[in-house]
Amino acid sequence: MDPLERPIRGRGRGRRPVVPPSQATDYTEPPRLLETLMQDLTTRVPRETRPTGISVRGVRHIPDEATARRINDFVVTRPKHPDFIKCGTQGRTQEMYTNYFQVEKDAGWVLYHYDISFTATHDDDLVELDSRTKRKIIRSQAEKFGDVFVFDGSSLFTSKRLLRVPANIMEFTVIENDIPILVKTQLVKQLDAADPTRIHIFNILTRKCLGLLGLKLLGRNFFNPDEAVVLPHHRLELWPGFITTLRNHDAGLLYCVQLTTKVIRMDTALNIILAIQAEGRNGRMSQIELEDRIRTELVGCIVLTKYNPKTYRIDDISFNEKVTDSFERRDGSRISFLDYFNTR
Repeated sequence: MDPLERPIRGRGRGRRPVVPPSQATDYTEPPRLLETLMQDLTTRVPRETRPTGISVRGVRHIPDEATARRINDFVVTRPKHPDFIKCGTQGRTQEMYTNYFQVEKDAGWVLYHYDISFTATHDDDLVELDSRTKRKIIRSQAEKFGDVFVFDGSSLFTSKRLLRVPANIMEFTVIENDIPILVKTQLVKQLDAADPTRIHIFNILTRKCLGLLGLKLLGRNFFNPDEAVVLPHHRLELWPGFITTLRNHDAGLLYCVQLTTKVIRMDTALNIILAIQAEGRNGRMSQIELEDRIRTELVGCIVLTKYNPKTYRIDDISFNEKVTDSFERRDGSRISFLDYFNTR
């Protein structure tokens, strides 16, 4: 049978009329929408200038992480058309307030990104340094980096141009615990106003300012324990706090402040353990059952210590150790749990 005379079947569509060969040239299929759009896109956008994030003929080009982060960090609330105006032309003016604050920036202020590497050798063997030692070294050499800088363990950010030599590299050696450490500083780039790293540094600085105001960091937000509302009948405390965000908007750099509340239980871990033990004695539970019940109740919980308002997650409970037992510290010395908590 000729291909043009072969009946065409589809799922649930029945039989399609046969097109005679003499009339085949008069039949044209309707254009497919997707192919038309892809063909139009391929025609209008040259291959070398196609923007990322657009699907072309079934292949999706994903933008790199830096580009995607930059797009997400800049909030656009109005079209780019020059004649577009948000203000209405009728009605009466109503003054309103919002929890966004304008951040004024100095036009001449710049921020530099430096990469810092540490090379420590002892008896011809490389020694790995922890983050605390690296921060201690940078603080001891503060005169080389300026009065104000932000260091995260591998990168340093400051508004001061430290290196003006052609190679943009600065090296110096320090002695820490009788081990020579070579510190190498290299300029990475100057951060522009739209760089997401610059917004990240601004957020770090504002959070440090909140800590200087006496607010306590619990999780990711800051709270004020001095203004806590106590609910003694429910054994709860309500700590007022703030959620802060600094982002680029079409109106400029805006600082958003939202109010939040942290609910703190006044029950201690010891109170919970004693209550379970009293319940176990009444129910005649075995020691193994008591330990399993206590672990089920406490493991995974977040606790707040009074001696330094910080939060810790309980990973496990050791029933075989006492407060008079000792443990090894980072410097190799041993100290009892009782002495450790008395010195905190």
